[in-house]
Amino acid sequence: MGDLELLLPGEAAVLVRGLRSFPLREIGSGGWNQQHENLEKLNMQAILDATASQGEPIQELLVTHGKIPTLVEELIAVEMWKQKVFPVLCRLEDFKPQNTFPIYMVVHHEASIINLLETVFFHKEVCESAEDAVLDLIDYCHRKLTLLVAQSSRGGPPEEEECQSSTPMQELQKQAELMEFEIASKALSVLRYITDCVDSLSLSTLNRMLSTHDLPCLLVELLEHNPWSRREGGKPSLNCLSPSSLLPEHPPGFMGMGRLHTQADKLCPLAHRGYQDASPKMGFDLGSTAGKACVSTTKDSPALEQAAPPPGQVVHLGSTPAHAAV
Repeated sequence: MGDLELLLPGEAAVLVRGLRSFPLREIGSGGWNQQHENLEKLNMQAILDATASQGEPIQELLVTHGKIPTLVEELIAVEMWKQKVFPVLCRLEDFKPQNTFPIYMVVHHEASIINLLETVFFHKEVCESAEDAVLDLIDYCHRKLTLLVAQSSRGGPPEEEECQSSTPMQELQKQAELMEFEIASKALSVLRYITDCVDSLSLSTLNRMLSTHDLPCLLVELLEHNPWSRREGGKPSLNCLSPSSLLPEHPPGFMGMGRLHTQADKLCPLAHRGYQDASPKMGFDLGSTAGKACVSTTKDSPALEQAAPPPGQVVHLGSTPAHAAV
């Protein structure tokens, strides 16, 4: 695996082959805990490989052994556990465990899987190997992004506050709420990688994104609410990158392009606003998505015609572009 090795040669292949999906009632069992530990090792090795810009055997092993659908199944299973089982445990008055770490492992399991998927979905062949499970993954990402929009409309994610009177379960519940923000950020990245290879996926995938979930409008809402911009100690803190080039230029068979352009018009002020709290490296490719929508609607608006950048030009939100001074 190169100079940076967490797993011994051949060990990663054994761990990948052993991956399986667990029913809801077996989450937290001995076998499940062992797989959680194995996933943590695979996750860290995949990050090391990607950081070192060397061959990525974890991604290749997952594709070879067809384990991407298994990871998606595990992701949805633990999401269901957190929605159906975890709140019940938190409400039980007589449930006061001395050690909440086993429960934390289950809560953290979702973050581990989505982080691994984000690392490996950068490669087109991984997305293609997901097969029909990519539809379930799109549904999952839609749920997380919807939660992120709803959370931002309520004032953003909860702040990390220490409370002397909090019980261990209450502290665990706060950690789970904070973790949801990071999970949603990872889901946004996974969705972005899926759109990169949408041309090689089935038409049902595009239909699920555009017709079923109307993801373009949801992404516009994300940009408007700006949930990744948070303040810590009065200073801006950037937590994740804004979506860039999330849709193909001309989605085939999508009948809502007019409404999509209307929604994309809302991004024009964002593109010309000086984001002093954003990273200078963060850019939004108006040439492939919103930019074309803005330019197409400027015929009746001279002001917009002056403000809209040429097609294909990238506007960096970290600094005010020269043509933005209108």
